[in-house]
Amino acid sequence: MCFSAVASYSAAAALIPVGVVSVTIATKKKQYSWLPVAAMPLLFGIQQFIEGKVWNGMDSGNLDAAKFWALGFLFFSHALWPVFSPFMAWNLEKNGVRKNILLGIVILGALLGAISYIPFVVQPERYLPTVINCRLDYATSVILGQLPTRGIYLIVVLGCFFVSSLKEIRRYGAIIAVSIVVTFAFWKFAFVSVWCFWAALVSTYLLYVLHKLPSLAHKND
Repeated sequence: MCFSAVASYSAAAALIPVGVVSVTIATKKKQYSWLPVAAMPLLFGIQQFIEGKVWNGMDSGNLDAAKFWALGFLFFSHALWPVFSPFMAWNLEKNGVRKNILLGIVILGALLGAISYIPFVVQPERYLPTVINCRLDYATSVILGQLPTRGIYLIVVLGCFFVSSLKEIRRYGAIIAVSIVVTFAFWKFAFVSVWCFWAALVSTYLLYVLHKLPSLAHKND
């Protein structure tokens, strides 16, 4: 989380159990196509734990440790989510046309993730965790530039939800869209960190969605 190590660890402590419960529900109901959805709170929880480690490094003045853990955080924000989000929607989609569109978005997300994240690994000077107004910023330098990258990023991690034919996924996308607008309006200077925090909280909505799904445990009985 963007505010402190304690806040990040607290978010992780809440999200990881939610993710475990979500995965358990999807498994017990034999709704296996929903497993990527169920895993999202768990993944966000791990990301928040990693950001707690970034805070530890910053608070202790150990920039090397902060940069090491920041690379892990950026893997989630810049590499994983642009692929995982559209894949989640693609995996659930039954409509042929929409599924093909989502597959294209998955490929676009993979390309964006590679172009954005690999330079951080080979050129560590492209990112630097810093604290601005008590918020954590990663001061990233991306190859395509911030504006084009964010534009494509929104198409990938947000647009995929609205392509979905499932109302639950579209509703989730609408909530994510609100979190993006609020983050950009009030915390533009630390957008990556703050938005990932709000997206993490929003992911708990998916537990409610999974709880409402019908059980398929008796399907082959």
